[in-house]
Formats: sequence, C-alpha cells, structure tokens
Amino acid sequence: MEADSGESPEELARLRKERSLLLGELGTLRAKFELTLQTLRSILGLELNCSWADIVEHVELLGRLADGHKGQDKSIKEEEDDDEESEAEELRQLLLQAEMDLDEKEQQLEEQCARVRDLSDVLSKQQNVLDMTPRLACAIA
Repeated sequence: MEADSGESPEELARLRKERSLLLGELGTLRAKFELTLQTLRSILGLELNCSWADIVEHVELLGRLADGHKGQDKSIKEEEDDDEESEAEELRQLLLQAEMDLDEKEQQLEEQCARVRDLSDVLSKQQNVLDMTPRLACAIA
C-alpha cells in the first residue's frame, strides 16, 4: 500500500480505523490460541506452564501406554481380560481423539499464525503510510 501525496483526512481516518480493527482481530486470535492451548492442557491434565512440545510428548506417552495394554499377559481371568480390553479400547479412542484434536489445533494454529503474519504486514504498511502523512503534509504546504 503506497501513500498518495494528496491523502484526505477521511482516508487517514479510514486507515486508522482499519488499523484499530486489525489490532483487535490480532488480539482475538491470540486469545483463541491461548484458549486452545489451555483446553488441551486441561483435557490432558497438564500443568499451566507446559508448551506444545509437552502436549505432544504427553500424547505420545498415552500412545505408548495404550500399546502396552495390548501386549499384556493373556493368563489373567477372562473377566479381567474383557475389562482391560474395553479399557484399552477406551484409551485408544481417547488417544485417537486427542491426536485428531491436536492435529486440528495445530492446523488452526498454523492458519492463525499465517493470518497474524498477514495482519502484521498490513499493520506495518499502514503505519508507514501514517508515518509518511506529516512529511507529505509539510511537503505540500
């Protein structure tokens, strides 16, 4: 976005308003990102200060635990086997759901990061236009 030497006050007001709206949207995206992170922490029972890497580690651990249940000794009573199988199936379902949620959240995060970068570029360009306005006004006068 390049500045014309004759930008009107209405155009400047519009740019300021657009900048304000973009800053608000950026704040909203950051809040959504934090909410997503907190939701995953809560679902997985993790501490508040854990990172995305900690979440991935925890999900991998759940996967290994679910796999460990598959290889247990078959000499346990039939009733206990049924209980363990249903528990293992529940764990697999939980793990699958957690992995799907994680994939979805990662995709949303990537989309949000791309949107934030785009918004930052627009804000930077608008700031350049706003910074050039006083110089243009002096050059015109």
